[in-house]
Amino acid sequence: MTTSLRYDDVRVGDELPVLDVPVTRSLIVATAIASRDYQDVHHDPALAQEKGSPDIFMNILTTNGFVGRYVTDWAGPDAVVRAVKIRLGAPNHPGDTMRLTGAVTAKADGRVEVGIRGANSLGDHVTGTVSLELPGPAAPAGAPHERRPSDATPTQKSKKDKKQKSKNKKQDKKQKSKQPTKGAQR
Repeated sequence: MTTSLRYDDVRVGDELPVLDVPVTRSLIVATAIASRDYQDVHHDPALAQEKGSPDIFMNILTTNGFVGRYVTDWAGPDAVVRAVKIRLGAPNHPGDTMRLTGAVTAKADGRVEVGIRGANSLGDHVTGTVSLELPGPAAPAGAPHERRPSDATPTQKSKKDKKQKSKNKKQDKKQKSKQPTKGAQR
């Protein structure tokens, strides 16, 4: 069972465990395709070289995914990511390793900010911050954390709102399709 960190469990300066990501050719190509990024520099070594790169390189969506995974693996399934701000640096080429490191840099008003760094043999591939919300105070030892319906997160509320809006749109379309169009002959 995966456990979640609680807001009271975290301190500024806490370090996240290191995550080493072997950068393989398959990883670069598969994740570019999965994110629908068909730029040749992510799958064709010859074309990447023509454009000045020694080889194909990882795309930003993949990097962003690894940053999110890194922080949520540490924080646990009850964490809610509120913002990801990253800057790319040195490219991730096949045969290298990206080492992700991070530390809690701020904590206030129910939010925790984590500074992250992903480095490879060329230098920093990605740097930035991730802001997230963690569940409230730590539960007493042995007491399970129970979420009450009133504890719905804004993300859960917005999903309900989206479903209702979608349902309303479908009903509007049905009503409009039943109405005769202007200029229609009968």
